[in-house]
Amino acid sequence: MFSLLLGDLFSQRVFRSVGNGNWDDPSTWDASAGTGGIEGITFPSPTDSVYIEAGDTVLLDLTNVGNNYEFGGFLYVGTNAVFQSASGNGNTDGLVLVDDSYVVVDGDFWVAENGEGPGTAGPAPLDFDIENNSYFRVNTGGYVYLADDWFIRDNAFMYVQINICMEVDDDLQVEDNAFICGAGGASIT
Repeated sequence: MFSLLLGDLFSQRVFRSVGNGNWDDPSTWDASAGTGGIEGITFPSPTDSVYIEAGDTVLLDLTNVGNNYEFGGFLYVGTNAVFQSASGNGNTDGLVLVDDSYVVVDGDFWVAENGEGPGTAGPAPLDFDIENNSYFRVNTGGYVYLADDWFIRDNAFMYVQINICMEVDDDLQVEDNAFICGAGGASIT
């Protein structure tokens, strides 16, 4: 619980999902966040605290952010929830955790094109980067699926609890004073 509260201290606003939907759709988030379709007001900005509640699926598929979506806030993926980042150009870009971001995964965390996921043949190559002192934690029962490369660098820290599954469809690179620890396992195909 402390880690969840910690995330609220370092961001601008708090967004909680109320059902399945797209990241930039105001109806995906608690109505108290606001109205009008404005980033940081009615849907999360890259520096906000975001809670994807148990059982909800949220797709981050923004076309107005360039090749990468850089997230520097707090993200919690609840039990039986799914967060899928489909941002990127379908080539080598994707989701980047930057600037002391803090991510906790109790559900599913995917970096893959919309409609693709675990078991998809020939997924589009979207990368996932954890960098700039960011923290990424996968708790028991969590699942991570990455359609392409995974980079952990620049003093980033990743903790993996026991009995989780991580599937990386290409390379895993740990560099520049980054750390991975815990008792979990990974499959790199």
